[in-house]
Amino acid sequence: MQGKKTIVDLVRARQEVVSHSPLLGTQTVGVINAHNRILAEDVAVTHDVPEHHLALSDGYAVMSADTLGAHRRNPRQLGVSGEAFSGSLRKLEPGTAARVKRGWALPQDSDAVLTSSETFRPEDGPLLLVFEEVKPWHNAKPAGAILTAGSVISPSGTTIGHHEMGVLASLGIHGVKVSIQPHMSILTVGEGLVDILDDMKPGQMRNSGRYVLTGMATEAGCEVADLRHVTTGRLGLERALAECRPLDIAVVVMGPDEKHDVAVAALGNVGEVVFERVQMEPGAATAFGTVNGRPVFVVGFDSLLESFEAVVRPAVMSMQRAGRIDRTMVQAELRVTIKPNQTSHSLFRAVTWFDGERCAVRAFDRVSPDNGVTAKPNSLIVIPPQTDLKKRGETVDVWLLQL
Repeated sequence: MQGKKTIVDLVRARQEVVSHSPLLGTQTVGVINAHNRILAEDVAVTHDVPEHHLALSDGYAVMSADTLGAHRRNPRQLGVSGEAFSGSLRKLEPGTAARVKRGWALPQDSDAVLTSSETFRPEDGPLLLVFEEVKPWHNAKPAGAILTAGSVISPSGTTIGHHEMGVLASLGIHGVKVSIQPHMSILTVGEGLVDILDDMKPGQMRNSGRYVLTGMATEAGCEVADLRHVTTGRLGLERALAECRPLDIAVVVMGPDEKHDVAVAALGNVGEVVFERVQMEPGAATAFGTVNGRPVFVVGFDSLLESFEAVVRPAVMSMQRAGRIDRTMVQAELRVTIKPNQTSHSLFRAVTWFDGERCAVRAFDRVSPDNGVTAKPNSLIVIPPQTDLKKRGETVDVWLLQL
């Protein structure tokens, strides 16, 4: 059903796509398969970390109270309890010491470790001379010093990276509940677009947008489950949209010479149009709607990066219950002068780096011969509407695309 034609600002566009993007279900996966998945519930430790009191150095485990008044001129004498405890948890009797090594669990009731510089054991005999008075947890770490049982180590909404995988494994957590990844359909449109293996004719170009979008979608946690190319206009696009209904999300990429209104009309005939355009440059020809309650986007080939980051990605992350749907934003010092569009949000592809004590950013011209086809931005400068010329040396907001 065709909805009311609308042009919305970027803030509202992002609100609309999130509100129209349904949450997906959850599943439990092994830690080995959890990379880049988003936690659907808090993960808490089931035991103290460390689980037992630990020795932080080689030496003798003692009760700190037994060292009271010890001095080199007046050493305290403790009996040595057999040989090394080998990390067991046998109970230490008052007035005794037990040989331990760094990382071993301390014997029960002991709360300190004395090193060789603080003790002397004549001829490795049954007595240990203690030369210093120590306080509890001297060269030792109490159970639960790092985490107590029940502590949340990764809250719901966390994206699991290699660090989180290592932490989970170190705590013996072998499975976690995560959001199901959205299954995406990518529909490219245009007679002038040809795929990698196709022969190119004059005036045609490679369908690189299919692969750019696949990479961005995968990085955001999607499974690209359907790839289609449409050359037959509105009817062909309507048929393609109808056929991908079972999937969670669809993105229509319009070729450089294709009419945006045709795609909007097709979306309206198959589903519902929420908005037709967004007040941002580039990417004004970004439309959004739903088909069977599933989000569908229409984006331009030439502004694919900007449209995905500003409008599509928030929906993808929201569907997976991400704790944060936005990219990390920092403030950076401009190293070139830029002129934004005062009537809309302006997005500039850029390179951001750390220069001394602050971030610096340089926008680049996408069509400059100095950049070539391999130019790779790691960020987007975001300039709000009603902003005049931004001069070199001024501070701007930057979305970091790669950390």
